[in-house]
Amino acid sequence: MNEIKVHKERDVFQSQTKELEERWRCLHKQYENNTNNLTRMVKERDELLAKMKTEMESIEETGNERKNQIMKMLKEISNVREKLDLQIGRSMQLEAELTRVKSINAQLESGIQEMTKQSLTNAQTSAAEIRALQEEKHLAHNNHQLEINLMKKDLNQLSNENTEFKKEISRLQNKISELKVSVI
Repeated sequence: MNEIKVHKERDVFQSQTKELEERWRCLHKQYENNTNNLTRMVKERDELLAKMKTEMESIEETGNERKNQIMKMLKEISNVREKLDLQIGRSMQLEAELTRVKSINAQLESGIQEMTKQSLTNAQTSAAEIRALQEEKHLAHNNHQLEINLMKKDLNQLSNENTEFKKEISRLQNKISELKVSVI
């Protein structure tokens, strides 16, 4: 009877051992599957991180290039502004010169008219002297008119250049705005 009991216990023990071994095999297989899955996931994560790092470097490089482009354009705008300021200054000088010449021309006209009146009223003045004064008046008037016309031409040219500079500034500002939008 003791022997049967021992056999029974041995059978129960063997049965439990088999169950434990089977359970161990299942757990081991599950562990290997989990390990493989984790290894695959870590590899995918590492690949994704490497890809993201490459993309970040590319984005950073693009950002730096855009920043450099914007800085270059800002420098160009600054240069254009300086040139425009110089042109505006020159234009103002020409306007002042034109005003001065007009004033001188008016004074000369007034003086010439006065001289002509005096010449006409002076009985001792000969017709040749009168013609000479009129020619002098006409020549002075033509010379001053020529100067005025040249200054007007210069003023128009500067005005056209100012317009072109304003268009260029506007174009560059639009381009900067586009670059700022694309950087954002």
